[in-house]
Amino acid sequence: MGIVAIPKSIHKDRMASNFNIADFELTEEDKETIRRMDTGKLKVDFNDPDMARYLLEYDKKFNPNS
Repeated sequence: MGIVAIPKSIHKDRMASNFNIADFELTEEDKETIRRMDTGKLKVDFNDPDMARYLLEYDKKFNPNS
């Protein structure tokens, strides 16, 4: 199962920048470095109560109306 990061922005210039994925190129060395980082395990344990509290506070800070 792959995990994809979806960038969020409400600013048009940042959204355009986020969609511009063809403005760089990964070398084979870059790709190998990324492959070595993949341990096959999630980095975040969403069942951890401390992580849940952190994420809830983070959301309140950046999305005060939700």
